[in-house]
Amino acid sequence: MKIKKVVVVMSTLIFVLSMSVSAFANESDGSVSGNEASKSFAVQEKVKEKKAELQEKKAGASDFRAAVKEERDGVKEKRDLNRALRQENTALRKELSASLKAQKEAGTILDEETAAKLAAYSEELKSVTEELKNTKGDIKAIAEEKKEALKALDYEAMEAAFAEIGGIQEVRNDALVRINSLFKEMLALVQE
Repeated sequence: MKIKKVVVVMSTLIFVLSMSVSAFANESDGSVSGNEASKSFAVQEKVKEKKAELQEKKAGASDFRAAVKEERDGVKEKRDLNRALRQENTALRKELSASLKAQKEAGTILDEETAAKLAAYSEELKSVTEELKNTKGDIKAIAEEKKEALKALDYEAMEAAFAEIGGIQEVRNDALVRINSLFKEMLALVQE
């Protein structure tokens, strides 16, 4: 029985060794042929080129992000200014409404000239408000277009989009300033 086990182990060992000898014979002796060396060198060169391209893209993307951030900050400043103007607009509207309500409760009747001026201001206020409403969705549409330019790293398209958004914000800013000045003038008339 022991002899059978020894024979089986020995025959397995001989089989494994004979297979490994043929496997080792197929491997090279450590020297690289000229063809293989040139292929290896070409691969290394391609890797270096790809790394250089990647570094260049990273630098370009970094510059792009910095430029876009600068443009975005300008748009945000204008947006914050418009928000502040809308808040002032709301406060003036409430103050005018409270003043008119107080005069009505006190039984004070506005003279015809004041009422006519208030009506004229009110009409002008409606037209400016309508002008403001006409620009309402424009910025969102441009922002959607801007996303595509951002993905493509197209700085010219981004700059044009930010300029267009800035122009719309300035139009809205002017309208809000006019609305606030109209409310102030109406308040001055009512409080006389």
